[in-house]
Amino acid sequence: MSNLLILQHKSQLEISRVLFLASSTLLPEAGIGKRTEFDVNNISVAQAVLSEIRDRCGLREGDMSAAALSKIYSVLSEEISLVVLEGVDLNKIKTRLGNKGDLHPSQYKIVFGQQIEMIEALGVTKSHLESVIRHPNASIDLAPQSLNEERDPRVSVKVKFINAKRTENNYALFVITQRAGEFQVVVGAFRVYVADVPLKNVSEPMDVVRAFVAKYGVPFRLGTVVSSFIEREVINLHQPLEAAAKIDVLHPKSGKIYWPLFAGDLTRFTDPQGGVLGEVLLSFVVDVSEYIQTLHKHNVSLPADPEKFFKHRPHKVS
Repeated sequence: MSNLLILQHKSQLEISRVLFLASSTLLPEAGIGKRTEFDVNNISVAQAVLSEIRDRCGLREGDMSAAALSKIYSVLSEEISLVVLEGVDLNKIKTRLGNKGDLHPSQYKIVFGQQIEMIEALGVTKSHLESVIRHPNASIDLAPQSLNEERDPRVSVKVKFINAKRTENNYALFVITQRAGEFQVVVGAFRVYVADVPLKNVSEPMDVVRAFVAKYGVPFRLGTVVSSFIEREVINLHQPLEAAAKIDVLHPKSGKIYWPLFAGDLTRFTDPQGGVLGEVLLSFVVDVSEYIQTLHKHNVSLPADPEKFFKHRPHKVS
């Protein structure tokens, strides 16, 4: 309940009162209103608490310097947190906050899923991914309109702008992840070069994704919809999700490699005319062959045959 010896055998309520009093005695009197009266026994315990803290921090009695007070307040803050959070399951809290996208980026644990081989084949390393996820310039959590919490794929898009030695090699790196409690699972990542894709008017992460798809995306069919880019849209799938989520590239060219990405699930609604309604948070298909040409132009280090990592891969990413 407490790391301080003087408080080891006291109740949660007693500890709360003593810590509040210990904090109050360090504050200067405002001289306004009636002075608060405290129990004499609690005052003596509070003084003993401050003495123990000073001893632990190597501070002399009576030292009221800013540096000394900072150390004392730090310990008191930790002790108050222990009291407030007693009996609270922090793992459950982190899971709930993580699912909602409310954890600080540094608190997420990064997981590299089955797509990591494809991502690395396109010149994006794990350290690149960690940098974007931990320190993005901008990020967004795609909130569904029709999916319940259980079916929400919890998709996040994070963007970081990278300045290279040569201006023509400057780019934005966007990473698509799925949140699972305190974990962020990486499912896709792409470089968007300023010299090749207009990014002048972007104001949010999805603008970067849209600009990238406008350059490297191809038309596809998903359920009853034909598009080059689907974003937070409810569509009629007409069949079970596993079959419907199969993305068919329209007019594929021989020798070309494509990477379909899909994130979505079934809604709680049904189509009055029959069929299954699903909400697609994000779906597009990348012309990997064309994208690789851009990477070569910007001298990105790639494997000898990067396209081999994309063969025989499942369509559904999420």
